[in-house]
Amino acid sequence: MISKNESTTGSYLTWGELDRLVDSFSWTQKKLRRVLVKSAMASIPRRVFSLESVRKSAPAMDDSQSINAETVATRLLYFRDFVKWKIDRSLYALSIDHENYLRLRDAKDRALVTINTRIPKGFSKSDLLARQGLSAEEISLLLEVVKLDSICNPWKSEFIRVRNRLIVHLLLSLGLRKGELLGIKIGDMNLEKNELATS
Repeated sequence: MISKNESTTGSYLTWGELDRLVDSFSWTQKKLRRVLVKSAMASIPRRVFSLESVRKSAPAMDDSQSINAETVATRLLYFRDFVKWKIDRSLYALSIDHENYLRLRDAKDRALVTINTRIPKGFSKSDLLARQGLSAEEISLLLEVVKLDSICNPWKSEFIRVRNRLIVHLLLSLGLRKGELLGIKIGDMNLEKNELATS
């Protein structure tokens, strides 16, 4: 969001860019995909298409669909924390008397106010934290149960034990959703870099 050069010049997203970005957090996945496809198509050299072929290939999108306020609030709360963390990193790299320190700090304050005003009323970070299901003790017990040699492990097959232990660790460590977990393929794993790429 802020490059190294931007952090030293004190520049940030413009008001329009930030407002459009915040607005997109209330979009459905279908609308977001359509906008991304449209943006990608704009970068492709223009070709001549018949109007009929475009009508047949373009799926109908219903812009009337909306997501619930809790989901919008959750997205914006995470985004707000990311923006604060990102700009604070740049601020920490500058001395307080740097010519662009105050400009960057003001940009952070304006961004956080903009995001806060768009969060649906009645939601806060405490609401988000309250959604966490397992306590530290429960997580510790779960990790103990899924150990391969645990006598409490309910699965008999060694393959199932290994698979389910991996699933539990992925869910707890990465915060994956069920759909993201089911979409993981062997090719998404880079064992040399110890990385996992999900689509």
